[in-house]
Amino acid sequence: MINDNLITLLLAFAATCAVQYALVRQRVANIADPLFFFVLTSAFSLALGCFAVDSTWLLARIFLYFTFFYAGFFLVSGQSQLALPPLQMHADFQQFRAIVIVCGLFYLGFNTIMWMKSGVILLSDDPSLQKSEAYADGFGFIRRFNWSVGVFVMIASLYWWLWERTVLAVIFVMLSVLITITGGGKGALLPAIFAIGLFSAKPFVSAQLRNDAPRLRRIIPILLAIALIPVAIVLVTEHGSAKDAFDAFVLRLFYSGDVLLYWGQENVRIEFAGLGPLDYLRDTFGSVLGSLRLIDYGIPIGNQFVRSTLPFGTDFSESLGPNLPFYVRGELYLGPVLALLHAFIIGMIFGCIRRYFLNYRGQSLLSYSLLSFAVIVSLTLPTEEGLAIGQAFDFAFYFLPIYATSYYFKNIKSLHFEKEPHI
Repeated sequence: MINDNLITLLLAFAATCAVQYALVRQRVANIADPLFFFVLTSAFSLALGCFAVDSTWLLARIFLYFTFFYAGFFLVSGQSQLALPPLQMHADFQQFRAIVIVCGLFYLGFNTIMWMKSGVILLSDDPSLQKSEAYADGFGFIRRFNWSVGVFVMIASLYWWLWERTVLAVIFVMLSVLITITGGGKGALLPAIFAIGLFSAKPFVSAQLRNDAPRLRRIIPILLAIALIPVAIVLVTEHGSAKDAFDAFVLRLFYSGDVLLYWGQENVRIEFAGLGPLDYLRDTFGSVLGSLRLIDYGIPIGNQFVRSTLPFGTDFSESLGPNLPFYVRGELYLGPVLALLHAFIIGMIFGCIRRYFLNYRGQSLLSYSLLSFAVIVSLTLPTEEGLAIGQAFDFAFYFLPIYATSYYFKNIKSLHFEKEPHI
C-alpha cells in the first residue's frame, strides 16, 4: 500500500506536519527538540491513517483526538520561553557524579551478563526480534534497567561532560553510548540527541564558565547523522543491501502509525469492542502490576491485533506488534466520547512535564538531568502509555536505592566534617 501511494502519502505527511508545526513552532527550540520529533512521527502516523482506515468517520475522530491532545498541551505548557541567562550549576555535584558512576557500572555489569548469555544483539541475524527475545528466561530485569536507568545514564553522563570536561566524564559518555547501541534498538541514540536538544533550549554554563549551547546547536545535524548509524546497521543486517535498508527506513517512518493498519479494519474494531475501563487499567498498568506479581503478564493488545488478522494457528512472536498510541487506546477502552478527555489529559501531562524542565532555575545538575529524563520518557506517553508508566516505575525501583545510598553517605560525610575539631 505504501509503495503504491508513496507520493500521495508524502503529500499527506507534508500537510499534517505543516499544520502541527505551525501550532508548536514558537515552542520548538531546535530540530533535536523532543517536541519536534513528536510532530514528525505524528505526521507520518496521520498520513498512513488517511489510507489505512476504512471509515471516514474514524479518520475524523483520530484528527479530533489530536486536536484535544494539543488543547491539553497548550493549556499547561505556558507561553514560549524568553531568552534567559544560562543556568549556573553548583549544587551537589559530587553526589551527582557518584550517582552517574554507580548507575553506569550497574549498566555495564548487567549488559555484560546479557552479552555472555545471548551475545551482542546488534550483531545477531535479526536484531529487531532478538532485542525482544534475548531477555527471556528471567532476564527481563536487565531490559527494564536498560530502558530506564540506562537511558538516564546516557543523558546524565552527557551533561556531566558538558559541565566538566574530564577524561572520566568522556569514558562514561562513550561507555553508555556503546552499551546502548549494542541493544539493537533503531532509535538507541535518540535520548542522547534529545538531551542535547533540551540542553540547547535550557543551557547551563560549564565549570569553566563557557556556554556550549550555540556551538552544539550548529552541529545538531551532524549528531543526528551519527544517531542514524545504529539504524543503518540494523536495517542493513535485516535486509542485506543499502537500497533495501533505505526503502525499509522510509516504510518504518510511515509505520509510526502501523497500529492503524489493524485498528483501521472494521472486523478488528468489532472483535475488541468488548474492552472497557477495567481493561484499560489492567493493560496500562500491567507492567507495574506484573512486576509486583499482582497479575500475570498479558499479551499486548498490539500483538493481539496482529494475531486477529492472521490465519488461525500462525506462529507469531508475543514480543512483536504495534504500539497502542493515545488516538487508539482511548477509543478502544473508553469509547469515542471519553477518548477525547483521555487525549486531553495525555496532552496536559506531556505539556506539564516539559514546562517543569523549561522553568527550572535551580543549580543542581542532578535535578536538571532528572527533569530532562522525564521529558524524554514523556515522549513515550502518547505513543505507548503503558510503556511510559512502566519506564517511570522501573526507574524509581532501580534509581531510588542508589540515590538514597548516595544521600546517606553525603550526610555522613557532612557530619564528619562538622564534628572535626578546628585548629
